[in-house]
Amino acid sequence: MAKPRDERRQLFTDPGFRGELARHSFVAGLAPSWDRLVCRMPQSVGTRAWQDRSVAEIAAVRGVAAVDAFCDLVLEDDLRAQWGVVLMNHDETAVAELLRHPAGLLALSDAGAHVDTLCDQGFTTYLLGHWVRDLGALGLAEAVRLLTSVPAERYGIRGRGRLAPGYAADLVLFDPARVATRPTEMVYDLPRGQRRLLQGADGVEWVFVNGVPVVERGAPAGRRPGRVLRGGG
Repeated sequence: MAKPRDERRQLFTDPGFRGELARHSFVAGLAPSWDRLVCRMPQSVGTRAWQDRSVAEIAAVRGVAAVDAFCDLVLEDDLRAQWGVVLMNHDETAVAELLRHPAGLLALSDAGAHVDTLCDQGFTTYLLGHWVRDLGALGLAEAVRLLTSVPAERYGIRGRGRLAPGYAADLVLFDPARVATRPTEMVYDLPRGQRRLLQGADGVEWVFVNGVPVVERGAPAGRRPGRVLRGGG
């Protein structure tokens, strides 16, 4: 929508636009429905209660059509909220089966692409909080193994992934009862003030990299003892 802000606001008030949006937004089999369009990072005080709620949920609470709930919330937040779309892995029963499959590997990489639109850096704490503690889909020890020794061995990262003599002292000390991924936020700390998404964590008390504490009592310590992993060894 490369239009001036006032024109965009006017567009969302137009009944004709809303009708077209309702008819053409979701094509069966090609795009998700309103129950998988989720409000992310609303900026105004009056809209923050809808953080991480789907349009379908918001519409049900407000007693309006989904398209009206969406357009109204866009206007109420002055076009500032971001919206997330759950494209895949929305069936938690199926995902739990994948997590437990012996051939599975937990991994994440987009090589730094589109850092202001996608952020899954909290998948480790989400696994420990949501899948282990809240749903019981995995045991705690197995989840830790999937996050540590399994990927280290699969990728050939020697001397990592285990607590053993001769291995690097990489440790994460967390509270299983509190560990969780915080809501996604936007920060502006890239060169020239460019933005990126960030996910913090709760319940992570200490993190050691190569034996050096980089998180102390839940707060960054300002140390960077890690090193870049190069291909071929």
